[in-house]
Amino acid sequence: MASSSKSLCVNDIINLLEADELSEDTIFLEPPDENITDEDSDNDEHTGDINHLPASVLKANVILPKEILNTDNYYESKKKKVVTTKKNRVVVGKKKSQKDSFQIWREGDLETPKITELWGPDENSKIKYGSLAPFELFELFFDDQVFDSIVQYTNIYASSKNISLDLTKNELKCFIAILLLSGYNEMSRRRMYWEKAPDTNNGLVSNAMRRNRFDDIFHNLHFSNNNNLDNSDKYAKIRPLITMINTRFLMHAPHEEFHSIDESMVPYYGKHGCKQFIRGKPIRFGFKVWVGTLRLGYALWISPYQGKNTGFNQTDVGLGGSVILAYANQIINHRPAPYHLVFDNFFTGVTLLEKLKSINIRATGTIRSNRVMKCPIDFGKMKKQPRGSSCSFVSNNAIFICCWRDNNIVCLASNTIGTDPISVANRWSTSEKKRLRISQPNIVSVYNKNMGGVDRMDQNISQYRIGIRGKKWYSSIVLYIIDLAVQNAWQLHRMYNKNKMDQLAFRRSIVISYR
Repeated sequence: MASSSKSLCVNDIINLLEADELSEDTIFLEPPDENITDEDSDNDEHTGDINHLPASVLKANVILPKEILNTDNYYESKKKKVVTTKKNRVVVGKKKSQKDSFQIWREGDLETPKITELWGPDENSKIKYGSLAPFELFELFFDDQVFDSIVQYTNIYASSKNISLDLTKNELKCFIAILLLSGYNEMSRRRMYWEKAPDTNNGLVSNAMRRNRFDDIFHNLHFSNNNNLDNSDKYAKIRPLITMINTRFLMHAPHEEFHSIDESMVPYYGKHGCKQFIRGKPIRFGFKVWVGTLRLGYALWISPYQGKNTGFNQTDVGLGGSVILAYANQIINHRPAPYHLVFDNFFTGVTLLEKLKSINIRATGTIRSNRVMKCPIDFGKMKKQPRGSSCSFVSNNAIFICCWRDNNIVCLASNTIGTDPISVANRWSTSEKKRLRISQPNIVSVYNKNMGGVDRMDQNISQYRIGIRGKKWYSSIVLYIIDLAVQNAWQLHRMYNKNKMDQLAFRRSIVISYR
């Protein structure tokens, strides 16, 4: 082997790897000269960590084939990570997620590219949606196909239980109207709507549908055929409804530049494998749903989280990055355009920003300090700087990272916008007892202005959330989808209609139309 190979020490190989000068090949490590005890060979505490190799290994010789070292393109190979597997062998392997691209950082700003896309509502949309009544806007999402599908699967399930339900589309609309009414006229018990007591009786509800009929529909309500469920999908019972609603949300969405992606919670207190507990949220217990919205809260896409079987398997960008890529593919397939996605630090990574840039999607988000890919930000120094101070760096792949000092350190990353133009933000100084005007980079201003879409959607839904609850686990998600469809219809009404209603008047109009 010595006649056909060159010998280097492990330290030399590490330097070559860090300088991006070694290809993906197997490297053999010669045994060190000194004796290695059993204790040393069994001690694999730092196995796989290049920063904790013992001195005996660092001084040992490494065998590389001579033809590799003599190849002309040897120094053009990709950067890999050394992984120690046994005491006398080192293998060059692939790197972990978020570290598969080599970044060279320089201090500076990123020039924002000019976009020629025409955003906002066009004249055809104003004509199409501006003259529609509230119930007609709602039926853009719950159209005849959706109603017919629910009626069909509900009757199939009732028949399997030897119940002659014979649900019709008009009855289903009346059923949904009662659900919507419970959001702004809530009773302690749902049967109180049909009581004849003067303090609880609601003539609109009791005259529209009998109490037992409402209960029968609610108990048998179904959205798929139980005989043809996908066992790998934990939301298979409502997957057809989610798919149809997502298609219609996207079909009627206004053409806007900025989209925000975040998680939303559906309240649920029963037992289910997908139920989540998130501390600090307004809704702590329930189902977590990934949501993509426009700036003012119009939802284009929802996807309930179901753990490992969630369908997002882009391991090189992690779960959060996979959600962003799934949403980006949805909006691009519908209508290609240079959209600008905004998201928080759960999703953001340098590798994700590069992938989005490659498909002509612009993106901005807060980023965690352990995901900046060795960007030379001195966080300790930034904490000592006055409010309004900032530092920024640009990578060789045109990824921009900015660290801004506010009450605390804020770190953001983008593949499209930088620091300029600098704006001014008003802040209250506790020590000086007065308001201060501090500098704010453009990337911070853009993020603050466009990130709150999902929060606005949640706020709109929470104001008049459907008050009636069902016993089946999926009923809470179905009621959430109905509320979301009403909220989206109201967003279209506000955007295109001159005689604007508030959300309460809008919901009441739908209820009265379906009575």
